[in-house]
Amino acid sequence: EFQKKRNEDKDLISRYESHRENNESGYFSQEEFESIIQHYLDRGKNRKALKAVNHAVEQYPFVAEFLVFKAQAYSHLQEFGVAISILDKATNLHPGDAEIYLLKGNIQAMNGDHKDALESFEKALQYSDDKDEIYYSIGLTHQNRAEYNDAIGFYKKALEENLNNENVLYELAYCLDMTGELESSLSYYKDFIDNDPYSEYAWYNLGIVYNK
Repeated sequence: EFQKKRNEDKDLISRYESHRENNESGYFSQEEFESIIQHYLDRGKNRKALKAVNHAVEQYPFVAEFLVFKAQAYSHLQEFGVAISILDKATNLHPGDAEIYLLKGNIQAMNGDHKDALESFEKALQYSDDKDEIYYSIGLTHQNRAEYNDAIGFYKKALEENLNNENVLYELAYCLDMTGELESSLSYYKDFIDNDPYSEYAWYNLGIVYNK
């Protein structure tokens, strides 16, 4: 099944690139364009991804997903201001889309606009049922401002939503260490392991506490 999908994707990219080389318009479905753009983004071919997005928008001018792809490509090129303005347009098309606000917040944080990033994350929380990644992003933003206690609070909220978010566990341990609270967090990790006995990261962090 995996090999079949891989071959289909390869054929799709070949067909798309053939059309472009021969200046043929050709029809591609929205799903096909999404696969083409993701293919280029995954390989760091951001300029090619942008060209594919522009072709997609010609066919599907009111699809917010293509604006999101466009913003991702510009953020990979470190053109953060352009990416943020594109996401502003995307939120006008889909004002209740949490993923757009989350991406916007992450790009604002990368651009050093931490206050704006936190506002975007708050909006994402309003519209999302899956909050752990949003709490994680809020925690990272506070961590990057050396606000470790605030970060700890949001990392713990993220873990309440999803015990298996290993990135959160790693960053939480770092912030606890920075505040000198790692040793006093022993009971927290023991409780965590009671809830998830197979969490490698929780056991690893518990081991660090014992070795302090």
